[in-house]
Amino acid sequence: MRLPRLRSAAALAALALAAAGCGGAATPDRPELDARLVLAGRPRALDAPIATAVERNFDGAEGVHFAVEPGRSPGAGARALKDGRAEFAAVPARALTDDDELIGIMALANEPDGERAPTLVLATRRSALEDDPALARAAVRALLRSYESALTDPASSLSDLQALFPGLDRGRIERAFDAGATRLFPPGRQLGALPQDDRRYDAGLVPAAAKTNHVS
Repeated sequence: MRLPRLRSAAALAALALAAAGCGGAATPDRPELDARLVLAGRPRALDAPIATAVERNFDGAEGVHFAVEPGRSPGAGARALKDGRAEFAAVPARALTDDDELIGIMALANEPDGERAPTLVLATRRSALEDDPALARAAVRALLRSYESALTDPASSLSDLQALFPGLDRGRIERAFDAGATRLFPPGRQLGALPQDDRRYDAGLVPAAAKTNHVS
């Protein structure tokens, strides 16, 4: 059963055009599956790249269809993963420290001032990653595309955020985005990169996905 999705009218039109141009058949690299993604609290500026993945159909182009939901608290995503209510979640990195049930697969935000440690990661269940790695790979590919898009055109990415979550104050999210840009896009590093040799993370998905993005 397909999950309900939050999309703007423009995004739905783009999705229809994309569907007309391709059959949407699942392949080993494009699973064509729905996936609930829970945010780490209420929508905020740092979530703009995730909104871009949905609004521009980067997710659908990679074979994953995100249903993005706000979390009631920073820990809501981790709870949703553990309860089986979500496939992916934005999870504070510290939540993975003592929990072998969850694993981080992409850095979503990092320590300020270019520090290497992630503070917010895209996480999933280890068992889900083992059972269906193609879904995780598709999710990472889609988000890498959207983070690259947000890096080159942040204003449009913020518009995507407002389209996905109407009612956000433009001035406020612009200021927050500017203040947090180095956390999203750490200079001199691969977008989304995770530390190597840390059991909390699968650090190999991001560099592999960066080489295999599908073009819609």
